[in-house]
Amino acid sequence: MEHKLVKDYSQVPRNKSLNIFRQNISGLVNKTNELYCHPHYGLPHSLCLSEHHLSKYDLQLVHLTNYSLEASYCRKTFRTGSVSTFVYRNFKYNTTNIDGYSTDRDNEACAIQLEATFNELRIFAIYRSPRGDFTNFLNRLDLILQKLYNNKYNIVMCGDVNVNYPIGNNRRSQLNSVLHSYNTSISH
Repeated sequence: MEHKLVKDYSQVPRNKSLNIFRQNISGLVNKTNELYCHPHYGLPHSLCLSEHHLSKYDLQLVHLTNYSLEASYCRKTFRTGSVSTFVYRNFKYNTTNIDGYSTDRDNEACAIQLEATFNELRIFAIYRSPRGDFTNFLNRLDLILQKLYNNKYNIVMCGDVNVNYPIGNNRRSQLNSVLHSYNTSISH
């Protein structure tokens, strides 16, 4: 299959629908052009990437045409992992600081809040390594949701928390319990 880099940025939707692209990129270096090949309905308003494997410094050097890096968490002690959110140019948002709730491997997260056009929406990207402490992940996820949750805001959680949802298990039940306490749930 042939992939072409999209050069027509008028494809970014301008109406009230929101297009969010989430990808576990497994290393962003030399893959930036691939990001433009995946969206089928025009370019997204927001790119939520997990496992970009970059330091904070290296992530700042990444150039995605017409997108700017607006929120991120980069690992401090371990390699790989990490999350980031890129936002389409001229798109109105605010960064929501949740840095204090992230820890390498257990809970790596960043968040943005979109303008009123999208009904006060908060988007947060999250990653939990399979080697991470699941109990610490749940506790910190609860703290993040406490900070983000507000009856006037909708929340979209994009990421990979390494819980096998198709197979019923205790971790799935524990995660669902935390999410349901904020009127949220997992959609596939």
